[in-house]
Amino acid sequence: MNPILERIKKAYHLETDAELATFLDINPSTLSMQKNRGRLNLQLIIQKCHDLNKNWLLHGNGPIWGNNQKKAERIEIPIYESVDLHQENGLKRKQGGEIGWLTAEGEVLDKLQAQTEKEDLLGYLISDKPVPPKLTKDDIAIINLANTVPEEGIFLTSRDNEIACRRLENGTTAQEHILGRLVWVMQKMR
Repeated sequence: MNPILERIKKAYHLETDAELATFLDINPSTLSMQKNRGRLNLQLIIQKCHDLNKNWLLHGNGPIWGNNQKKAERIEIPIYESVDLHQENGLKRKQGGEIGWLTAEGEVLDKLQAQTEKEDLLGYLISDKPVPPKLTKDDIAIINLANTVPEEGIFLTSRDNEIACRRLENGTTAQEHILGRLVWVMQKMR
């Protein structure tokens, strides 16, 4: 395995090449081809790993995080039971409209931070429209509002002014407006 890719996996707690490819926003086959040829897209890697110390990333020397900064040790994610849409089909979160806050730390935080900025995370309580088998009533879906790429997966969407988590297959229809992608689930103990 390429030592640069191993260091990325270590820093962002990625376990598989598929997770690494997702983090780098490339197809797993592209990553495999680059590894086999020994030619990585360093420009993309440096862009995606902007918070890492470049000397550590490329050569394994020095502290992991750039400018001797560590990532936050915990973040607070607001949880909403409902959200409103505004004219541009974006989300409008009411100040004080949260039903609670979720604190993420440790390995969960590392994985969330590897995927997005904390300002782009939103907790959404699944109430009357579950998405089996992953999401059931009273689960909390953690949504990355920065990821609106229409691809296969579970997304927070808007259709006919109704907001719900939905499973999308082979992209989206004209009726769907993607608000964000599911990145984590907190399940109620049954």
